[in-house]
Parts: sequence; structure tokens; C-alpha cells
Amino acid sequence: MRVFYFIIISFFIQTSCKEQKDNIKIKNTPQVSQMLESYNKQKHRLAFNGCEMTYNEKPFSLGMSLKDLNNVFGEYETTDLGAIIFKDIGIVFAGNDKNVKPSSTINIIYLYMNTEVSKGYEESLRHKLNHINNYFLIEGMPLDKNMFVMDFIANSEFKLNDFAISNQGYEIEYNCNNKKMGYFLDADGTWLRKGSGHLTFKDKPNPENKNPFEMIYITEISE
Repeated sequence: MRVFYFIIISFFIQTSCKEQKDNIKIKNTPQVSQMLESYNKQKHRLAFNGCEMTYNEKPFSLGMSLKDLNNVFGEYETTDLGAIIFKDIGIVFAGNDKNVKPSSTINIIYLYMNTEVSKGYEESLRHKLNHINNYFLIEGMPLDKNMFVMDFIANSEFKLNDFAISNQGYEIEYNCNNKKMGYFLDADGTWLRKGSGHLTFKDKPNPENKNPFEMIYITEISE
């Protein structure tokens, strides 16, 4: 059976990651193979491999115009705050323009997974409720909204020390043509703590974080 799983993963690397072979972080396990098989059957397939990103094997990137994004993703809607929503796909983009037009360029990507908004703001913040409901790939590793942080790390070749860890979540940086790209994976429970009450303090990163990711955003990092 191990050979069978290896064949599935090898096939995945050759087909779904044609231009993204350098940073594959998947483990050769039955569970990962099953997730990859589900991913490959999806109508919408998003893959993020550091500097390279694809939707259904078509490349896209930060800095693209909305017109070019439209050619990759199809129809979209916008909000008063300037968010660009591709509803069925579960991805949101934003740039510097609140009055979005085809020439507007995007500089941030959002994947909302388990975010909530306060009652009364469902319309104005509807982009935060545009949750991605399918698997997507981070360096070849499948991730979905129901997966715990610890399961994502345990099933991949990622290690906790690959990430910068804050109270808000996890960050990993990539050098992309002399620019830095940051992936920010927001989640609760990032730290183990000691003490109680006002004397609580951070001890060390939580190796068994049983919280799902709230959202992921990707943007260029200024020096």
C-alpha cells in the first residue's frame, strides 16, 4: 500500500504543481493522499507555493490588475471598503483603491476560514464571511477550514520553528525576486502559558494547538 500512496503523491506533484515543485511539504501518508485526491477532484483548486500561486493551474500574483485577475478567476463583486470577492472560489483580494476599477492593482490576498463579524455588520464586512470551503494547498500540503493547526503541521514537513509565532498566529516569509512575501496564518492558542490571572505569561509555542486557522492573508513585506 505504501507504494500506492507514493504513486498518488508523485502523480499529484507532476500534475497539480507543474511549476511549483521546489517547496513541496507533503508527507507520504494515506491521510495526505486522500486529501490530495479530494483536492484534485475539486472544481476550484487554489495552490500557494511561496512566490508562486495558481488557480486551476493558472498563475496569478500580487501586483496584478483586477482586469487580469478577472481573466484568471472570472466574475467578482466588490464592497464599499474596496474588497474584491470571488464568491464561489472563497478568495478575497484588496488593493489601495476603495473605488475599485479594472486597472486597480491588488496587494493583499485573503483566505477567510473561520472568521465571524458582529451582528449588524454582515453586509459591510461580508468579505470576511466569504469562507473558503474546499481544500487549498500551502507548499503542496492540503489545508481546509476544519483542520487543526497541529494536524496541518503533523501531516506536513513543516516544523513549528519554520514560522515566526505571535499572539495572532504564524508567519512565514519568502524571498521573491528581491521582494519579501509574507504568509500570515491567524489562529488562537499559539502559545502555552504559565501562571494565572494578571501573572499569566507566555511560556513556549504550543506544539498541540487544537484550534483551526481563522484566516490567512498574503502580502508583500516592506523592508
